[in-house]
Amino acid sequence: MFFNDMTSEEKKSMCTYLLEQQRLLNETFDPNDKRPFKRLKIPLRSNRGSVGSQFNIILPRTHTMISRRSKVIGMFIGVAIGDALGMPVETWNRETIYKKYPEGLKEYKTPDGHKWFTGQPAGSVTDDTQLTIAVAKGLIQAKTFDFAEQAKQHVAALKETTAGWGHTTIESIRRLANGVSWLESGKTSDARRGTGNGVPMRVAPLAAWLLVSPHMFPFNEELVKFSAMTHYSKMSAFAGIIHTRLLFSALMTQPAAWVSDFDFIDGIEDCFKWEGTKDDPRFRYDVSHLNDGDDFKARMLKVRNSFIEKWSDERIEQEFGGGSCYVYDSLPFSYAYFVRNPKSIKTLYEVAEAGGDTDSNASMVGALLGALNGFEFWEKHPHLLLELNCFDEIEVLANQFCDTFGIE
Repeated sequence: MFFNDMTSEEKKSMCTYLLEQQRLLNETFDPNDKRPFKRLKIPLRSNRGSVGSQFNIILPRTHTMISRRSKVIGMFIGVAIGDALGMPVETWNRETIYKKYPEGLKEYKTPDGHKWFTGQPAGSVTDDTQLTIAVAKGLIQAKTFDFAEQAKQHVAALKETTAGWGHTTIESIRRLANGVSWLESGKTSDARRGTGNGVPMRVAPLAAWLLVSPHMFPFNEELVKFSAMTHYSKMSAFAGIIHTRLLFSALMTQPAAWVSDFDFIDGIEDCFKWEGTKDDPRFRYDVSHLNDGDDFKARMLKVRNSFIEKWSDERIEQEFGGGSCYVYDSLPFSYAYFVRNPKSIKTLYEVAEAGGDTDSNASMVGALLGALNGFEFWEKHPHLLLELNCFDEIEVLANQFCDTFGIE
């Protein structure tokens, strides 16, 4: 009996069972047991009767459990590392990147000749990290999720620098600074605005906060309002919900238990089952200016195809518009790279070198890599830590966040 012969329900049951066995294996790991694997003999049964005597599978043992603190710190630092890697080539296409850097982006580069960042040293970060820091500070100061404190911290970030910030974000936060309520600050008369990457790129601290606030999960209503503070569109609202949900999933999962990327992909689909904004007139859902009205949900669900069919870099770029500055392109673009290899630094390099909104795309992938694999993942690549200009600030902030919320 082969896996492909099973019904959908049988496959789902099998995967659920394997994940539970992996969890138990990790929890009961004996450090004195030097065997690297455990062999499971799984009986196969269904309502159609016996479908085979047993199914042999080998599961890896996790020799060290990654703490939640390590995962949160790894996620925060991953945001900044990806941001700094992609910063010098933001808005460039793949060909331009490789012409300038034929060796690729395996280390931080000085953004010479860049329209926004010329003069910045290698290892500098942009709005992706700055606004992630703002969200984290808002949570720390309020010791919970508070819209007024979030607005205050966003305004404070605006006063530091706006180099490379999206126009929608700048205008919305300026309205906040001028006294406009966070309920109204994201509104704009321009239908082209409100669908950029400004929401998912900064939600990592919210995923970490949900670790200690399970009663708030899935947090959808609040994320819609959080999104509307700067990006008043359904697309951005769902982008924020999706990325928060998937980061939370990565934080909750040990790397060895990441048996199948289908769980990650199923998480995307589950987010669209929420219909809280379906008929809400406050949130437009107009994507006609992006790609002939192609549906955001259908586009996101193509990530499943990218994984099953093992899409090449060229195919990912073709399907998802080269990872542009719109969530419509960037979110599925970034996820398609992540699901190909969620435990390798090569994934981060590939998405940074692929072009488009490189700092946001690499920042979101860096957050996922860190959330899943922990700070230990980045320690294997010390040059990315030592040459990151804001490393000390991010590490202190991440530890302060964990101390505030009792994350160990």
